[in-house]
Amino acid sequence: MRHVQIEKQYGNGINYYTFYILSDLHVGNLIDEKQLDDDIKEIKNDKTALVILGGDLIDAIAIKDKRFDAATIADWVSLKDVIGSQIRYLSDKLKPISDKVIFSVPGNHETKAAYLWERDIHGEICRSLNILEAGALTTFSVVLRQSSKNGEKGGTRTLFGVCHHGVTAGKTEINCTVEPVKMMMDWPNSRIAIASHSHVSGIELLRKPFITTSGIDMKDCIAIRGGSYLIPYVDGVTSYIESRNIRPAKTGSIRFYYKPKTDIITVDLNKIGGCS
Repeated sequence: MRHVQIEKQYGNGINYYTFYILSDLHVGNLIDEKQLDDDIKEIKNDKTALVILGGDLIDAIAIKDKRFDAATIADWVSLKDVIGSQIRYLSDKLKPISDKVIFSVPGNHETKAAYLWERDIHGEICRSLNILEAGALTTFSVVLRQSSKNGEKGGTRTLFGVCHHGVTAGKTEINCTVEPVKMMMDWPNSRIAIASHSHVSGIELLRKPFITTSGIDMKDCIAIRGGSYLIPYVDGVTSYIESRNIRPAKTGSIRFYYKPKTDIITVDLNKIGGCS
């Protein structure tokens, strides 16, 4: 397990931050390229953007892998170096937003391929993008410091969270919810719990008691199921989602907003996918 801490300023025109969760991109498989490009463009142009990469960034299924299906890979993938070509393609895609990435956690596709082929796939991805390589289970804190006109340090708000790629795929109704993710909220001081892997996105806002110097305060918290970019149905092809019996869902990133001045977490329900 690893702890990650970053510090940002707010004020002087920035009154909130937008947290984008990008997970299960599965670059190299048949994915919604347009949606991914649109999300990257939006993040690039968003000065409030903070990005967490939630794993399974590439498909990482090589030719010798029993799961390999030539019909479900993108036409640009090199059969001579399936994984290497996927890493390079992903790096080119994400470089425009790499400076906004807080950290990246590995997914089961990177981890399994690393075991099978003895290749540090997640490390290669992180080094190619010059981003922080976090562990499978990562706790994090985002320290937001208020800007001061006289140059002195202002007050701070600190958001604590925990992130894991996830261990339950979207094959059952319960795994289409954030219920398994909410258990991670028991981590000390955690107000953000993030897991992916189900390919079905979801958010639940809740209130949780915290002990402070003034007593017990109820604070906004959020449990998140990261989404996916895999296309659920492809004409003439049994897609990866169909072959794994995973419930299809809308593609795209998931996001939430934090206003440090008022200590409020909000979401945009129009940006959330769900079970189909």
